[in-house]
Amino acid sequence: MRSGLDADGNDPESPGYEGRMDAADDPLAFAMSVPALEEPGTRYRYNSLAAYVAGIVIGRATGGGLEDFARDRLFEPLNIERWDWQEDRAGYTKGQGNLFLTAPDFARIGELVLNKGVYDGHQVVSGEWIEESLQPRFDISDSDPFASGYGYYWYHQVYPVNDRSIEVSFASGSGGNKIYVISEFDLVVSIMSRAYGQGRGQRRSEDILEAILAAQRPH
Repeated sequence: MRSGLDADGNDPESPGYEGRMDAADDPLAFAMSVPALEEPGTRYRYNSLAAYVAGIVIGRATGGGLEDFARDRLFEPLNIERWDWQEDRAGYTKGQGNLFLTAPDFARIGELVLNKGVYDGHQVVSGEWIEESLQPRFDISDSDPFASGYGYYWYHQVYPVNDRSIEVSFASGSGGNKIYVISEFDLVVSIMSRAYGQGRGQRRSEDILEAILAAQRPH
């Protein structure tokens, strides 16, 4: 989210806005044509374009496409049997989102992260990579009301709970879809929401999380 490209997911007038990319006959060519706005790495600006391109890179590097890679290396090891991951007009899996799973299956991903890449006794993802992914790389508190930091596609926030500061890592989707991982309480909270494009979805999910955190007993 610090690519430096002129792409802003919160501004429909932005040259790299996701809606423009989705409407393009060749979304990848569109993405590659978006101009630079600033030096890469200097400013956080939420955009779907960079995640879309990252998905294509993964698919090409692994030889079978992003969804095939996810099926073999993530979904099957987590015993996830049903999913729907949409493609763009060119047939590329939309790495920026558009993945439909059940709430329990999203919780399996959260459990994998909580346990440092281990699921059902098997090391599915490198523990070092999990730790690296969750580490906040940039302060985004000025631009995001729900997060203080951002890692590799994982958000970070700190909540006051019973006179303690509890760190929460979470994945966030449109409309309030969330996977919250709270290591302090050995807890995963999975929330499904359909309030797409509505701020109330994000606020409602945070309200649910805060209520759950408040009910936790200190160890």
